[in-house]
Amino acid sequence: MPTLLKTQTNNCETPEVVFAILPFCQLGPALDASTLATILKKDGISTKVHYFNRLFAGQVGGTFYDAAAASVSLNTLLGDWVFRDHVFGAMDDRSYLKALLDHDYLSVDLIPAARRAKEAVEIFLDTCLGIVDWKNVKVLCLIETFAKRDAVSGQLMSSLAIAKKLKKTFPHMVIILAGPSTEKEMGQSLMVLPFLDFICTADVYASIPAIVKDALEGRMPFNDLQARGIATEQRDAAEGRVLQLPIPDFDDYFELKGDGLPGCFDSIPMETSKGCWWAERNHCGFCALPGSHVRFRSKAPAAALLEFQVQLERYQPARIEMNDLIIDQRYFAELFPAMQKMRNSVEIFYETKAHLNRGHLELLADAGVTRIQAGIESLSTNSLKRMSKGVSASRNVQFLNDCQELGISCYWNYLHSFPGETASDMLDAIPVINSITGVSPPSTFQPVRLERFSPYFMNPECYGLDSIRPDWSYDLVYGGSGIDLDSL
Repeated sequence: MPTLLKTQTNNCETPEVVFAILPFCQLGPALDASTLATILKKDGISTKVHYFNRLFAGQVGGTFYDAAAASVSLNTLLGDWVFRDHVFGAMDDRSYLKALLDHDYLSVDLIPAARRAKEAVEIFLDTCLGIVDWKNVKVLCLIETFAKRDAVSGQLMSSLAIAKKLKKTFPHMVIILAGPSTEKEMGQSLMVLPFLDFICTADVYASIPAIVKDALEGRMPFNDLQARGIATEQRDAAEGRVLQLPIPDFDDYFELKGDGLPGCFDSIPMETSKGCWWAERNHCGFCALPGSHVRFRSKAPAAALLEFQVQLERYQPARIEMNDLIIDQRYFAELFPAMQKMRNSVEIFYETKAHLNRGHLELLADAGVTRIQAGIESLSTNSLKRMSKGVSASRNVQFLNDCQELGISCYWNYLHSFPGETASDMLDAIPVINSITGVSPPSTFQPVRLERFSPYFMNPECYGLDSIRPDWSYDLVYGGSGIDLDSL
């Protein structure tokens, strides 16, 4: 802890804008916050990205931190529970923990660590207040990070906790909350919280830079509750298919290397596209990508190649974790062949639809892609049709075989119990499963989740669904907060 304090206070001047990275964000560089900070710096605004999440991980231990950040918390809100008392007051912890055990969502041996983590929150928040010269900070940005593959977001309650504490001590500071938990009506439901000045309900890149500039110049009507919700929609005016974002600066993260706290300094995130071109055509039934974020935009192949080159030279990572939801098909002709020529030892992770043929996968392997997450979801063709995946079981099997032969590790989930799925549909997969050997097994086998913004949620009557309501964990953790749980 002393090393962190020394490192993060050795700045010549206090930045105007601070981006706070909080638990339970993954412990590597924060892509969205760093990109937004880079945009603001280009406009002459001083910024700093503070990785408070690493401080908390050092306090509570990596085992519990990783458990709270990973998928164990999908149905538990475990990370939110840890910080809840410092936002909404004490809750009945015994009932909450018992419910987790009854649902088999949490192992008994993790409970002592969970209680210790909750007890560590007050010291953590006090330390965060001591690290930064907050009295001279004009804007605090709390940007949740959408985590990939093995984690969920899990940063909402910790963001609210530090926002409440800072607003009480430094009422002059403008506090902005944005990210996956503030999309559309979810963000609107949080407007009852008086310590938040602005809640971004739309695309952060189309909104945050302008909001920050307005805040620094005192132009934003923060006292008008309704304005807090509609202003972002007015600013969400990004057009076209070209994603024009700067190459993010991760120096605020890498300057902390060697401070003794948990972290991941051999890997960086990147993103060459946003949205999903498949969802624009035929949205997968369970996919929770909000409608405003479906529209596919991508960086020009030359711009994407330049970013790979610059970031490899800057940070020399062993791994690059791509945050793209799907690969731009142009890249197979205009990006990946060029990456073969600059090939080094870096290992690249991509997410992809399972429609790719062997030629596509060979290009990926030659470009340095060693790991992928594929949208396989099932080995029953009927089940795949029901969820609108646009592939067959045989296509999925061929994809898995090709990955295995090319040395690409493939992560995938096996989902079941889709609306309309029959026992016969599920049984159809058995001979397919028995016929394949040596391929990567599914990372999880679980029932489909009904998530906000998915077609199942938006049009439940089309799938025979009714009585849609929040998971029981929301009532336990967010109950009594004054927040509309049906919107959260």
